[in-house]
Amino acid sequence: MERRAVSNRRPRRTRVQFWKRGETEPTIGFTSNVSNSGLFVVTNNPLPRGARLRVEVTDPPGLFVECVVAHAIKVAAGLQRVRQSGMGLRFLRGDELLADLLAPTAPPS
Repeated sequence: MERRAVSNRRPRRTRVQFWKRGETEPTIGFTSNVSNSGLFVVTNNPLPRGARLRVEVTDPPGLFVECVVAHAIKVAAGLQRVRQSGMGLRFLRGDELLADLLAPTAPPS
C-alpha cells in the first residue's frame, strides 16, 4: 500500500552528489525514482534515517535541494542484483530550512 498521499513516483535515473552537514567531499549516487516530495538515491553508502543532506542533481546542472533521510536500505553485495542499497530522501520545506535561523538565541552576555 502506498503511504504517501499525493506525490506519485516517476522513474528517473540521474547522477547526484550529496553531502552530509559538515562534509566537504561529496558522495556520488543515482536516483531511481523522483516525486514532488522526495527521491530515492541508489548508493552503497546510505546514511541513517534523520540525517540531513544537501543534494546536487547534476543533470540539469546546478540544481541543489536540502533533504532528510526518510529511510535507508543497506544490502549485502551478493544480493544487490535483487535489491539495491540506497536511501529515500524527503525534500525539506521552507520552514524546516529556516528553523535554525529563526531559533531563539541566548541574549549576549
